Formats: sequence, C-alpha cells, structure tokens
Amino acid sequence: MSASVQKPLLSIKTRRWLWISLYAACVLSLIMEFFIPQDLHGEHSEHHFMVFRHGHFEGGIDHYAFFFAGLGFLSCVVAIVLAKIVGKWLKVREDYYDD
Repeated sequence: MSASVQKPLLSIKTRRWLWISLYAACVLSLIMEFFIPQDLHGEHSEHHFMVFRHGHFEGGIDHYAFFFAGLGFLSCVVAIVLAKIVGKWLKVREDYYDD
C-alpha cells in the first residue's frame, strides 16, 4: 500500500513570489518615509529632537526617519513573545484528558 503524498498548499514558485512581494512592499514603505511628510499634528515643526517651547514639548521621536517602521516591528516582536508566554502558561499536561 503506497502512502499518499500531499501536495503543498502553495507551489514553490508561488511561495517565492509571495516572499519577493513582501520584501518589495517593505522596501517600498521604507522608501516612502522620505517622500511623505510626517506632519501628524498639523504643526510644521522641523525639529528632530524634543524642544520645550510654549509650555510643551515640540518635535519628538516620531519625527525620526523609519520611526513607524521600527515601532511596527517592535510591536510584532512583543506580540509574538507575549503569545509564546501565554501559550506556555495555558498549556496542559499531555495526560490531562485521560483521567
């Protein structure tokens, strides 16, 4: 009796195309950082560091290049680490349902 061979869900060519598309989208989003203005609060601040002026801080770290890309990456890393911790915490013994 021969064992049935399962075909992968996506072909190698399709998987390669998806990885290339992912990398291209990441590079495109990083390149767009230089061309899209980072005027988030309606201010035309050109400060690249925090300056105390008019009773509040102007500028900030969100004006640095690639800040939002780094924030998104860091958020994903934190979510993955928390998922692993919660997964270990919720794990039950192998014979839990045998009793």
